[in-house]
Amino acid sequence: MIADEIHGDFTFPGHRFYPYASVVDEQTAQMSFSCFSPAKTFNISSVTESAIVIPDAEYREMFDRFAFRLALDKPAAFSTVAMEAAYRHGAPWLDDLLEYLRGNVVFVEKFLRERIPAVKLVEPQGTFL
Repeated sequence: MIADEIHGDFTFPGHRFYPYASVVDEQTAQMSFSCFSPAKTFNISSVTESAIVIPDAEYREMFDRFAFRLALDKPAAFSTVAMEAAYRHGAPWLDDLLEYLRGNVVFVEKFLRERIPAVKLVEPQGTFL
């Protein structure tokens, strides 16, 4: 299983993000690939770096060989620095972003209630979508 966990950072306070590998049995978790990136969270989509967690050593070695053949193992210097900076120093920015996004949900809910009462909002637990 390849789990795209890129939206995991967009979890509103009061809710929790559960990575795929944390909700399956150990054998299934060992066979999973979990993919993360700061690109959406920190609005740095030009950053092409991501992190892939592959618990199983054999699968990890297979992936490394695949990445090498396609020259995917050569990160851009800017992307590496941007990714590290986002994860090391971006928590205050992310907190502000989540507050802003939560305000958007409140706005939409109020708008629907006042102007289109037949439409009910299914309140999200996170994400910017």
